Amino acid sequence: MVRPCWSDSENPMFHDRPDTMTPFSSMLGTMMRSEDDFAITLPPDWLQGRTAYGGLSAALCVQAALRAHPDLPPLRSAQFAFIGPATGALRITPRLLRQGKSAAFASVDLGGDSGLAVRATLCFGVGRELAHDYSQYAMPRAPASDACPDYFVWEPRPNFMSHFEGKLAGGGMPVSGSAAAQMLVWLRHRDTTAPADLVSLIALADALPPISFATFVSAHQEPHLFDREEAVFENRGSSQ
Repeated sequence: MVRPCWSDSENPMFHDRPDTMTPFSSMLGTMMRSEDDFAITLPPDWLQGRTAYGGLSAALCVQAALRAHPDLPPLRSAQFAFIGPATGALRITPRLLRQGKSAAFASVDLGGDSGLAVRATLCFGVGRELAHDYSQYAMPRAPASDACPDYFVWEPRPNFMSHFEGKLAGGGMPVSGSAAAQMLVWLRHRDTTAPADLVSLIALADALPPISFATFVSAHQEPHLFDREEAVFENRGSSQ
């Protein structure tokens, strides 16, 4: 099936930017608990078209699990299935599936007006001594962030990207027609009060578009790439 290419005014992914921006930390503070559930209504600046930004949905799932079970050991792995659009007032339901001496498993369902949107499976585990050390593997070489050009300057782009600051350290910019599908980006929250924790990192890690976007010459070449109601991308690119 071939999707039509919209003009900027018609494409639901590229609505006009909201007049006000809600900082990440302020938005997290509006998540309220009601018995076994958590509830939150997202402002339009955190949307990805008609649905919540996927990285934020994942972060909310982890935040709900940690608030419901604050004594869990560190998070070791997480899987997020983006099942449908997260619209309207959101309800987040964490469940502790099993907890043993060294590991605990939890599931989290996030849904809204359109039904179930995200299902997360989280594994928490205590630390242990390892026979192998992986610290010898070097990070990618990259110039200092202040020597790199701004990243989030291309248009059109979804509203939620305005919450992040990026610096292109290597590869191509989106819709630049780059010969290689590669990009290396310094990335951080614009909210300087965002906590330096795992929830903030999860929200940050999904901010980049698919790396193939660097090879495009137009945002309309593949209009569904930013539409989570049509496609889900688990690997959106490389970030530092």
